[in-house]
Amino acid sequence: MAPLVCKFLMTSRVYSRDYPWGCFLVERVLLEMSGMAPFRSKGIPLEAQYLYRQALDIRNDGKKEEALKYLKMAISIAPHYCNAYNAMGNCLDEMGRYEEAIKKYEKVLELNPQHTEARFKREMIQKKIVYEEEIPFCTGLSLLLYSP
Repeated sequence: MAPLVCKFLMTSRVYSRDYPWGCFLVERVLLEMSGMAPFRSKGIPLEAQYLYRQALDIRNDGKKEEALKYLKMAISIAPHYCNAYNAMGNCLDEMGRYEEAIKKYEKVLELNPQHTEARFKREMIQKKIVYEEEIPFCTGLSLLLYSP
């Protein structure tokens, strides 16, 4: 009976983004009814995984500030969740908050030194910062040289 109830709840959207724990609570009750242990991926609690996935959906909808709130909640549950830190870095980068994004990528690399995406994105943001610092100088110089 549990799989049938779970399928109904997941397809009928009993839970919503307004109540992010709704899906988790339904899954937790169903797991307890079936006698199964909660699923954990690499030691990351189910609650943190759910919040992380919700944050990705919200970010894809263009609501980056709200996505950051969900990611912060996920990190408060699982402080070693490097994918959540990486997603925070991506949001901050897209919002133009480069210094904060670099700090999040450095946290990812502290937790997982082999995380190639975080290493690559950190380097790209550092280059972007240098490039943006050079542009005003070049633009101002070209205006002085080419102004009538």
